[in-house]
Amino acid sequence: MVNINQVRVAWSGFPGGPGISTFYTTGPLAAFRTSLSDMLTGLSTYIPGNVLMVVETSGSVLDPLSGDLVSVWSEATEHVIDGLDSSAYSAPTGFIINWATGTVLNGHLLRGRTYIVPAGGDVFETDGTIIDTVLESLRVVVDTFVDDVGTTAVVWSRPTTGHAGGFSAITSGDIPDFAAVLRSRRD
Repeated sequence: MVNINQVRVAWSGFPGGPGISTFYTTGPLAAFRTSLSDMLTGLSTYIPGNVLMVVETSGSVLDPLSGDLVSVWSEATEHVIDGLDSSAYSAPTGFIINWATGTVLNGHLLRGRTYIVPAGGDVFETDGTIIDTVLESLRVVVDTFVDDVGTTAVVWSRPTTGHAGGFSAITSGDIPDFAAVLRSRRD
């Protein structure tokens, strides 16, 4: 079985931060990290200007079945993305990217989720839904990322008692038309 690379994005500069988004890939790290940076750059128009996102330069290589750390990876190029939205915003509020795989693992459909929090205030209608033109732009950015990474971006299911872990390639991503609130364990 192929090992998976864990790639993290550190978020900082906003109340309630810092935060972290975690992605997994089986492909070449430099290309994946560039595609991830491109996606975040595409989303940055809708992320507050005081938010900084950094695609980390090192991470873990994991055995997807056991979850064991196999080794570590390192890349020299740092990807730093600044948010660009200058409107007022709610720090715990943003949107979700739902990742689909079409694979059933341990009796459940394997899917993933990435919270993009915070999002700028210019993203939302007064009823909490995402402005139609913004939603379309966000979906184009996510579709482009999925096309760019091909089958190398994966959703990983961690092993649990009685079940081995597993992973599958992301086949699509979607952003539902509602605001999401990200709560921490500190809330």
